[in-house]
Amino acid sequence: MKQIEILALALNQFANLTADEFNMSSSFWIKKEYKKGDYFNPQKTICRYLGFIIDGAFRSYVIDNKSGEEKNIFLYSKINLLYPSKVLSIKHLATIQPKH
Repeated sequence: MKQIEILALALNQFANLTADEFNMSSSFWIKKEYKKGDYFNPQKTICRYLGFIIDGAFRSYVIDNKSGEEKNIFLYSKINLLYPSKVLSIKHLATIQPKH
């Protein structure tokens, strides 16, 4: 299955997005690769993107103002949507299962 097909399936399962609806948005999806230590949404910026993880993992975290310690909020694994944590509550998350 091609990566764009996996994304279409994931959005169908997550948001009931039909094939026609996905096709209207397909030109907006751009493949971008991140290396360990890169940021999807740097600190003190407004996240304007929705991501989809093909392989690897991301984490959302906050930095404690007093101690400077990083505290994990959520871990995102492969075949999963990546979005700003304040947009949706964790109870709405679902792991997407691609059909083989």
